[in-house]
Amino acid sequence: MSEQDCREKAAYAVEQLAPKVQREILSSSAKHAFVQKKLQETITRASLVMRRQSIQSAFSPIALEVAFGEHQDLPPMTFTLENGTKMEIAGRIDRVDRAEGSEGVLLRVIDYKSSVKDIRLSEVYFGLALQMLVYLDIVMTYAEEWIGEKADPAGILYFHIHDPFVSVMDESAEDIEERLFKEYKMKGLIADNEESVRLMDTDLKEGHSTTIPARMKKTGNFLKPAQRSAGKISRRSISLSSRSCSMQRAYYAWRR
Repeated sequence: MSEQDCREKAAYAVEQLAPKVQREILSSSAKHAFVQKKLQETITRASLVMRRQSIQSAFSPIALEVAFGEHQDLPPMTFTLENGTKMEIAGRIDRVDRAEGSEGVLLRVIDYKSSVKDIRLSEVYFGLALQMLVYLDIVMTYAEEWIGEKADPAGILYFHIHDPFVSVMDESAEDIEERLFKEYKMKGLIADNEESVRLMDTDLKEGHSTTIPARMKKTGNFLKPAQRSAGKISRRSISLSSRSCSMQRAYYAWRR
């Protein structure tokens, strides 16, 4: 998709959706017309950034708005409380990306946010941030029947949809665009796997990635998660969501 295609599709999307927002409120005044204009600019900018991110990545979307639950795209997450009550968790995953690694398929989950969001394993452990790992757990659990083969986790990432501002001092238009692009760097957890990181950002040679929370040393080696502030994710990380769910189950059982 070209940059012009992105702009045209963003304009079309806003044109189609605007009349459906609160009884055409975006057409009710000059103030709301300005809000609609900013909305289109935000969607356009985010679309252009996602286009560029996709160009420098071997990952590509395989599904959008993936619903899991009863009679949905994927089954629900189910468990039984200590008192015998059966529970099902249903939801909708914004985006699932896929790449081919040397040892098989890699999958990552992308969640769109209108505000800055990050995730820490400490919050996952104590049951305070289970959403993204639950999403990944669902995708990993049912990958074989969903896409026809088993897969390994590559990451869980937040994409912040916004229209950022940057302070400039005698910078070229190209430099400004580069700085704006970096404002969309995704946050989250990625696999402790050098190949996976390189597939996510094929332009990464040295230093910090412009698209994901990763860094490459001068030697060309991946800077291990223990040496950096960004977290890591693995099948052990996914098990933390199950452990946290167990803690939640005990809590709900106690409440009853």
